[in-house]
Amino acid sequence: MILIYSTFPSLNSAKNVSELLLEKKLIYCANFWMHNSLYLGKTSENLDYNEKVLKEIDDGENRIITSYEVGVIYKTSTENWSELCNLFSEIHPYSTPILLKLTVEELNSEFGECLKNHGFK
Repeated sequence: MILIYSTFPSLNSAKNVSELLLEKKLIYCANFWMHNSLYLGKTSENLDYNEKVLKEIDDGENRIITSYEVGVIYKTSTENWSELCNLFSEIHPYSTPILLKLTVEELNSEFGECLKNHGFK
């Protein structure tokens, strides 16, 4: 089993992508939470409706931006990693989405059986 972490600009976009992944049986489940993010952005970028510039950085190209995002943790099997990466590049609303793979070392046997019963290794 692996966990995959990603972020989305809205709950609606996170749910839409997650429903597609569930329909394709690429994930077993998705967990969502809204949070505030800080990141470096280019001055020339257009800001999304939920972004706000907090601070310009002296180099003239970067600025610190705050934004509300939705974080998602997906539960799936290692075998789905490549297909998920390929699909995300096509369907994710961000031009450069994060897809972070976390390998699970141990898992309780009851949940492991549940995953197997749904076709996940």
